[in-house]
Amino acid sequence: MEIILSTDISDLGKITTSSKSIIVNILNETLASIHEYEFSSRIGCSLDEFKELINDFRKWEKPRPSGEEYLKKGIKIVLPLEKWIIFSQAMNAICYGVNIPNFEEKIGI
Repeated sequence: MEIILSTDISDLGKITTSSKSIIVNILNETLASIHEYEFSSRIGCSLDEFKELINDFRKWEKPRPSGEEYLKKGIKIVLPLEKWIIFSQAMNAICYGVNIPNFEEKIGI
């Protein structure tokens, strides 16, 4: 995934449709793997805020205009910096803090 810092308040990320599908699956596995009582201390947000982040990514899950050129370019996702921080915390937790059996199969790799 490539994250490009923009000149305004938001960051821009460019993600291919297949990569984004995997990211949504990873976020869902993060949500399912961390107990509610420790979620905010490990991820840095409430469950509701995290579910909102997952929904933000899902908005871009279906390709809008079809065509090979569109798929090659990827999808731009614009999120406030605060949500990129939550996303980063989730990736850190899932990579280093949570053991998920059959992880690669569950996320679609």
